[in-house]
Amino acid sequence: MRFACIRRRERACWYSLCVHSTLGSSLVLRDLEWNQGRIVNFGWTFDERLVVVNEEGIYRVYDLQGEYQQFSLGAEASETGVAEVKIYEGGMVALIGSLTFLDVKGFTGARPVELANPTLTEPPHTWAIVSPELTNSRHTEVLLSTVTSPSILSIDSLECVDQRLSRGPFTHIAVSPNGKSLALMTFSGMLWVVSSDFQRSLAEYDTSPRAEEGATGAPRQVEWCGNDAVLVTWAGLALLVGPFGDTLSLFYPGATFAVGEADGVKIIGPDVCDFVQKVPTSSVNIFRPGSTAPSAILFDAWESFQKRAPKAHESIRGIKPDLAKAVDECIDAAGREWEPFWQRKLLNVSRCFMPPRYCALMLHLP
Repeated sequence: MRFACIRRRERACWYSLCVHSTLGSSLVLRDLEWNQGRIVNFGWTFDERLVVVNEEGIYRVYDLQGEYQQFSLGAEASETGVAEVKIYEGGMVALIGSLTFLDVKGFTGARPVELANPTLTEPPHTWAIVSPELTNSRHTEVLLSTVTSPSILSIDSLECVDQRLSRGPFTHIAVSPNGKSLALMTFSGMLWVVSSDFQRSLAEYDTSPRAEEGATGAPRQVEWCGNDAVLVTWAGLALLVGPFGDTLSLFYPGATFAVGEADGVKIIGPDVCDFVQKVPTSSVNIFRPGSTAPSAILFDAWESFQKRAPKAHESIRGIKPDLAKAVDECIDAAGREWEPFWQRKLLNVSRCFMPPRYCALMLHLP
């Protein structure tokens, strides 16, 4: 895993783009010079190329060797300027000075497509992208909220639709990785999770009682942790909100930056890079206290076997019809564990009771 950051040089329009590894090393993988004016935003493509966009609509696509291709968002973006850009794995959407949106698919210099005009009189307070593969129309969609409106506008290349909401305006809009849910944060500190078609309210959580922990003022970020939980960050505090209102407070000594992933969320701080994810189902079945899942009984049988206890034979005989399923679950849990100690332990359980035909599964572990 890699991340990029910007350092401003002594000259006003000179920047240095630094690409680092998140594996704990302080080594800078690549240091790229930038002299093309003020950078509006930068982000990664699905194949780990770095996209950098400036205020004049010029963007470069860098590979990890430092080579780049340079493209433009077009004449209108160059004349009116680029106010904001959001980059996703398959393209990007730019808000230009005329308060309209340009959609660019891919990073090969494709011609930008102007989305339907939302007739804004001021820049939106917050907006988010729903990538084409997650929408029913297979068009890129933009969801935006302005300070003066309690609703959300949904925009694609064909039309602009007012969703007729009354709980806004919103400070943050976050789209879940599968595109089925939205996390909306109001100015009053209410986190509201709704379906992507705005027809179902899925969850609500008031963050204002968390003020004593540091949840004061507007949140810095609202990001999804997989598809099941939402992370809200303030200075020094990251609050993870689960689907049933359960919360987990994570404290950091300095400012953090969160990056949502399909299976979790990365939290990058001054001296730490944490990855928070839902505990895999296979691990829950094995290690949950009092679990009666076949994999939990198998794990217990293996520990009894190591102690030469007769209980091991009784346990294996009790789950014999589900032995294959139990072995599969132990292998899956081993592939999802982070600690080598538990990886080895789970693989030893599987190896001890694994039929020969299951050995091929070991080759497909992540």
